[in-house]
Amino acid sequence: MKLFLIIVGAVVTGFAICLLVLAIWLRRLARKFFGGVEDQLDDLVDELNYSIPPPRIKLVKLDAIQWQQAEEVQAIEDALRRSGFDEIGGFRVEPTKRLLQAFSKPAEAAYAIVYESPKSGVWLDLVTRYLDGEKVAYSTLRDTLLDRAENDVIRFHEGLTAEELLGRFLADRPAKPMRPVSADEFVGFFEQAHAESMDWRMARGGISEAELRRQYESRGEECSPAVVMAVLRIWAAAIDDFYQRQCREQFLSDSREAQRWGQIGDRLIVIHDRTAFDRLEELCDETFHEFFDEEGGPGSDSAAEGSGSRRSAFARWNAAQTNGRKYEKVGEVSQPVVADVYLPAGYP
Repeated sequence: MKLFLIIVGAVVTGFAICLLVLAIWLRRLARKFFGGVEDQLDDLVDELNYSIPPPRIKLVKLDAIQWQQAEEVQAIEDALRRSGFDEIGGFRVEPTKRLLQAFSKPAEAAYAIVYESPKSGVWLDLVTRYLDGEKVAYSTLRDTLLDRAENDVIRFHEGLTAEELLGRFLADRPAKPMRPVSADEFVGFFEQAHAESMDWRMARGGISEAELRRQYESRGEECSPAVVMAVLRIWAAAIDDFYQRQCREQFLSDSREAQRWGQIGDRLIVIHDRTAFDRLEELCDETFHEFFDEEGGPGSDSAAEGSGSRRSAFARWNAAQTNGRKYEKVGEVSQPVVADVYLPAGYP
């Protein structure tokens, strides 16, 4: 009987060891496979030449603009002047390659903006702001098919002339109290409007799969799962990078030890609920995913507080570390997003 139990024990032990070896092999195989997928996504990103709008822009005043399609721009500007619009000036939109000429018509509480970009060519926007916070724009640009915040209304009328767009704009825009316009306020208004639009989009995680598919289908192009994954990954990385910079700056401005942290500010690690999984995987290891609840795992876009959030998952992972990889939490910030700030593992 004793010999039988020894034999059974050896068999069970051997079976357990085989399972362990198999699990390790499968994990390595999976990591190798997904590593290959990562490489393919990187190649796809390069092939797509996909770019996203910068989170913040700055208007740089130009004495003169060298338009590529000068005749088309001139026709729009002439129409605006005939309609009583006054010229504000020409600008370059940094860090993009977009150029614009701005006009205002205080009597109609309207801005007119003539754009030119290498990708989209020339188009006209007419904009009115309202005292209740709503902004209404009519554009000759092709419909971008993107969702927008409720108070950010834009109507696309591709193919209309400047006169036709202006007639439709003045006839159709809401008849409610409007905010006055002035040449001096234009730069601040334009930069703020862009920031508000991007803040709204970043808060929801960037472009959605549905928006992306609408754009591709409108061009008659295939939007494969690999394309979706690649584009969403670009957005996630860009949003994370922006929040990293903004949160570090906020932490340094709030900290009583700003001088100390300022010397290593670029090394501080910020963890928020939009932190890209690529970054989390670089900071941690393959065990990191075990610290997510089902609703907050790698495929989730949830940015809600709670046990499934990325902040809490990182905190649980960090608390479990005993191998010298543990990060030191040095503070928190609440703007532009709620985030925890850490020192790198092993930093003196």
